Amino acid sequence: QCQFCGVGDRDQVIYGAHGADAVFMGDAITVHTGRPVARLPLTPSHRFGRKLATKAGRLADKPYGSLAAHDTTVQLLGYDDEAECVDLIAHQVQHWRTATRGKMAGLAVLLRHPGQSIAIENRLLADGVPYTVSGFESYLLRPEVLLVRGLLAVATDNFDSVTEPRTREKLMRALVFFCGARIVVKGREHESQHDLLADAIRSVTDNPLFLESFFTNQIVPNVEPAMQRRLQSALKVAKEAHGPDTLARLLQALQIDAVVREVFVSRQRRADALANLAGLSHAAQAFGSARDYFLHLNAAEQRQRELRSTASLVLAHIGHVKGLEFEHVLIPYLEQGAFPDPQAPVAQEKNTLYVGMTRARQQLTLLAHRQRPSAFVAQLGYAESTQAAKAPA
Repeated sequence: QCQFCGVGDRDQVIYGAHGADAVFMGDAITVHTGRPVARLPLTPSHRFGRKLATKAGRLADKPYGSLAAHDTTVQLLGYDDEAECVDLIAHQVQHWRTATRGKMAGLAVLLRHPGQSIAIENRLLADGVPYTVSGFESYLLRPEVLLVRGLLAVATDNFDSVTEPRTREKLMRALVFFCGARIVVKGREHESQHDLLADAIRSVTDNPLFLESFFTNQIVPNVEPAMQRRLQSALKVAKEAHGPDTLARLLQALQIDAVVREVFVSRQRRADALANLAGLSHAAQAFGSARDYFLHLNAAEQRQRELRSTASLVLAHIGHVKGLEFEHVLIPYLEQGAFPDPQAPVAQEKNTLYVGMTRARQQLTLLAHRQRPSAFVAQLGYAESTQAAKAPA
């Protein structure tokens, strides 16, 4: 005799792979129980104004009301390449920073994939803008990036480019994870790999000079022959090569595509890992050497840690901000092949964009590719608008 009350918006169902299903807001309960169900219309929004309600309604193909006392500005900006897209984001960030006198927590940049954060993070670091990430790690701390940082530290026998103890710990775990190494310590065969690795991490964190010894004595001898050859080739490049293309050559020697295929099962995770490394390699070309680049990143990481005591911009995965709201929301990379993700159900992708858009209170800014706009751009009621908007000088 229990009563059931369900509250929700069927167009915000984005976790279908985890069992979320809007069927419970339909006829499923009547079909399975024979009991009548009363359905009420979704109440109007108080978060955002009429203009955004209209766009959300177009996307969801349903009426969407607003009772907010304020309206919400909605703008679509066009870009031709990633560099222009990042310039547009940087301009919006700077404008918000000035207009709100540094109240950055009210601004969110929402991404469909973690790999899209690399160029944005690099620009935020360069501009000295404090930011926090949500739904993914900063690209500086992703395992595949830490693998490369670790190899370079070993090759140069210099841990200066990784000063934060927590980052050093993650770096060592990444080395063991990607290499598939088994730690072997004479007389401690009865101890678990977890305990042996934890002990090694403590030793290297306390004394960075132990890193090269750990790599030489524990990683290299205890991996598969193919991985051993890759590591030796990559270290040779890191030790002998110079110039801005060193990182690209190191990744080639490591046969990083094969390494990523071996450790990640998910196709999307593989794609993200390779995108992270491609972005890393591209960014490194602006520096004299790979070591210079990582020293720069380490310094930027330290600055970010200091800046985070102040209000920070939010750089997040769209799915991770469900239920939250921000004064200004930016959603970039609305382009074919990126959003909607061709590997995901279109209906779920539409719901994901719907969730992202409806996080905004005062302003929503969408950034779409001019030549290859997302199919969602037309559904929102835009036609040639992406051709008009240009990045500011």
